[in-house]
Amino acid sequence: MQRPFLQTVLHYGVALVAVAVIYVVHEGVIAPLTGGGRTPLIYLLAVALAAAYGGAGPGLAAVALALVCAALPLLLPQAAHDGVFLELVRVALLGTCGVIIVFLFERLHLARERDLIATGRLDRELQSRRAAERALQASREQFETMAAAVPDILFTASAKGGMEYLNPRWTEITGLSCALCLGSGWRAALHADDLPQVDAALLAAQRAAAPYELRVRLRSASGVFRVFLLRALPLRDPQGEVRWFGSMTDLDDLEQARAALRASEEHLQSALDAAEMGTFSLDLPTEQLALSARAMTMLGVDRPAATLAALRAQALPGDWWRLKRAFARAADPARRARIREHLRLHVNGAERALLVSGAVTRVGGQVQRIAGIVLDETAMRAVATRIEHAQSGLRLALEATQLGTWDYDLASEQLVLSPRAAAICGIDAGSAPGPAALRDLVVERIHAGDRERLRAAASAALDPRGPARFEVEHRVVLPDGSVRWVVTTGQVAFRGEAPQRRAARLSGTLLDVTERRRALDAVNASEERFRLAAEAVDGLIYDWDLASDTVERTRGLESLLGWRPDEVAIHSGWWRAQIHPDDVALWQAQLDAVIARRGSRFDAEYRARHRDGHWCAVYDRALIVYGPDGAALRIVGCVQDVTAQRAIDQALREADASKNRFLAQLAHELRTPLAPMRNAVALLASDGGHAEARQRHLGVLERQLAHAARLVDDLLDISRIAGNKLELKRESAGIAELVRSAVETVRPLIDERRQQLEVTAPDDAPRAWLDPVRVRQVVINLLTNASKFTPAGGRIALSAAVDADRIVVRVTDSGVGIPADAIERIFTMFSQLDHGDDARSGLGIGLALSRTLVALHGGSLRASSDGVGRGATFEIELPFVAAEAARTPAPTATPKLEPQRIVVADDNTDSAESLAALLSIAGHSVFVAHDGAGAVRMARALQPTLAILDLGMPGVDGFQAARMIRDEPGGNAITLIALSGFGQPSDRERSRAAGFDMHLVKPIDPAQIDALLVQAVTLRSAA
Repeated sequence: MQRPFLQTVLHYGVALVAVAVIYVVHEGVIAPLTGGGRTPLIYLLAVALAAAYGGAGPGLAAVALALVCAALPLLLPQAAHDGVFLELVRVALLGTCGVIIVFLFERLHLARERDLIATGRLDRELQSRRAAERALQASREQFETMAAAVPDILFTASAKGGMEYLNPRWTEITGLSCALCLGSGWRAALHADDLPQVDAALLAAQRAAAPYELRVRLRSASGVFRVFLLRALPLRDPQGEVRWFGSMTDLDDLEQARAALRASEEHLQSALDAAEMGTFSLDLPTEQLALSARAMTMLGVDRPAATLAALRAQALPGDWWRLKRAFARAADPARRARIREHLRLHVNGAERALLVSGAVTRVGGQVQRIAGIVLDETAMRAVATRIEHAQSGLRLALEATQLGTWDYDLASEQLVLSPRAAAICGIDAGSAPGPAALRDLVVERIHAGDRERLRAAASAALDPRGPARFEVEHRVVLPDGSVRWVVTTGQVAFRGEAPQRRAARLSGTLLDVTERRRALDAVNASEERFRLAAEAVDGLIYDWDLASDTVERTRGLESLLGWRPDEVAIHSGWWRAQIHPDDVALWQAQLDAVIARRGSRFDAEYRARHRDGHWCAVYDRALIVYGPDGAALRIVGCVQDVTAQRAIDQALREADASKNRFLAQLAHELRTPLAPMRNAVALLASDGGHAEARQRHLGVLERQLAHAARLVDDLLDISRIAGNKLELKRESAGIAELVRSAVETVRPLIDERRQQLEVTAPDDAPRAWLDPVRVRQVVINLLTNASKFTPAGGRIALSAAVDADRIVVRVTDSGVGIPADAIERIFTMFSQLDHGDDARSGLGIGLALSRTLVALHGGSLRASSDGVGRGATFEIELPFVAAEAARTPAPTATPKLEPQRIVVADDNTDSAESLAALLSIAGHSVFVAHDGAGAVRMARALQPTLAILDLGMPGVDGFQAARMIRDEPGGNAITLIALSGFGQPSDRERSRAAGFDMHLVKPIDPAQIDALLVQAVTLRSAA
């Protein structure tokens, strides 16, 4: 009431204000401008405004006020009487026009109100229709959601039985697409024997327009037929057409359990009958009960008429008093006249749960009777308990699968998360923000690197032409900074039809797959490690599936045989074709033999053809996997190229054979000088005092000893060359002197064989800068070989020439010659030619050593021959480097060593005694020990100035003895010399670390003993 009144006041106020404004404008502005003229028609503006805004009442009020304002100047005394009539006409015209304007605006106002009413009604109708459409869409979505959740197959069909809708359970059970099974396509899943029965039942139901029910067999996704109960209800649409709504329930498991349940069916049927409702009527004044037969059964009484007190003995005490109070409250006029209570009774020894519900009947305001029903809830409560247990199991299953659900309304932009989904996103359900802000919080939790991918997937699903579904695996960053992997699935619900079809809602699930992702990452890492390992293996790794005869091969096939895996056939026959024809039968036999005895490992070596046509030696090593029945399933193995290894093995065998020949020849060469040396020693012992004979025998000993020493020196040089430790000691030397010195060394052998030696060497050649010892060694080797392989009486020529840039030394003989194919082979280590005369063969190291020594000088050593029996020529070519005077050191005299007190220790008695005798001849005092401990005792007692210790003595060896001597008082003043058969740098370093001043290699040249002792004493003094 208050609102229309205020609105009316507002309308009239606007009329008043409008007329007042016009009056002020007219009197204050227009009248002065027109020289006092009057224009009352201007008030029509105020009238029009008042009528348009407020209607007829405010408009007429504005007309009246305008007439007053227009006539007001005529009432003033100073008004001119001659113009009064004209002003009155204008005022009358103003009133007439004002009324007309009010009438017109009133009509417009009424038309506008009718339009507003019609528009409001139309808006309400549109809103009602939209609400109905939304309700229909929501109902459809709810139906589809419920249909998807129902464990049975739900369907709708046309009047003739053609399927129009099938829920997703159809696809889950039959494996057939719902879209393909619409219409009559669903009949493909029916058992052929059930089709006539289905057609007959459908035809009968169509005629009677009645529900029908029958059992059918449907083929499951596994191909097994299962029994289903098909139920359908008819429903007529507004056009009178019949449509069928029904379900198909899987009875297969029930059929299997029917036999076990048949014994309890009668009891179950009785319980179902007892669940039917019974009726009662209670007369409150007398508390008399009138019961139906079913109620009698439920309450356990045997008479249809009983008293309320008769139930007290059977009811549980608490339930009985609660029922009594309920009846009392219902009888109270001030309370609600209804009762609803649960009652538990002991009927026939069993507890029964009942629901008692009733209404009060009053007569004349007085409560007379309570009438109601009795419902047996025993079975219902049992079902409720089972449902509660099932729901509890479902909750546990959802918790076990870590599955959460979410729902997003696109219109309101509100997001709803289940508790599990909130927990997955790290959101506390108790402190979560509202649905609108929750969306932003969830987006914020999504890893920045995954947001765009998730947004793109959701946008594609929201497109009406898109899949309407998405599934994305992404990361969620929790508040503590930890990262969780989540699989988000979403399903879009659309509204409307194309082209107005639009997305309305997004619903889906969240699944925490962090552990699965970690396991997957571990598997990927393992596969990556295997891939890297497979690529690192120098060979082919393969996996042969024997059932399908397919072989997977790694890229090692290309490095092995030159083929990429994608270029060859995947069956095993391709590999078999690559095996050498002579090897394939043996390979197959070996494989069959291993499988026949159920061996787990197989290995074979054979030849395989490379892509370029050559044959490779390969080694095939594999593991055989067997099935539960003992049949071989797979062979996983590795094939490696062993061609180079086999070549190395062959070379090693040849080297081993050469080594054996070398050792045999070495033994022969060492025994050769020992025989004359032993004979000379025996002759010296028997000749007594014949000086000439002794001198001859001593010459034999000296020559043979020199020969043995040269053998040892050659072996040491070979060792130095192998270790790249052979160094040249260059000095000024004359070529003619070197040639003559070499000839003098070999002359006894040449004379012994009565060979002719022709020597040509320029005496006036300039001196050269080279290692004279090594060059002389090379020339001696060539002359010795020439003499050994030239028959007795043969000819040998030695020539030397020096020019501006080179030195050429040539040795030519008329001996056995060299085959053309052996010219280079004779320069390899341990190489020997078969001349049929072992007496002439050597160790096979002389020419190899000679070529190396010449190469160290920057020169070359070449051989040539016209063939077997036609002699050979060896030519040494060295670069000539002139020897400058500054490079020639001035000769220095070896200082004379004062007599020393020397301890000699060697477990070899002959070696120790002979060395002591030589030192005694030189004037030194010598004391001999035959072990390290004795040497230490002598050093402690005698305080010698010099000690020579063999390193290989038993017990306390030379190293230990040296350390012990150094630890003695005054031990640092003693000069220690190590004596050993080993002369490698490591041997010398070890002796130096033990405290020795010098390391000498056996045998020692007697002529150099004094110089070596002087050098050792000098080193000790300097230290």
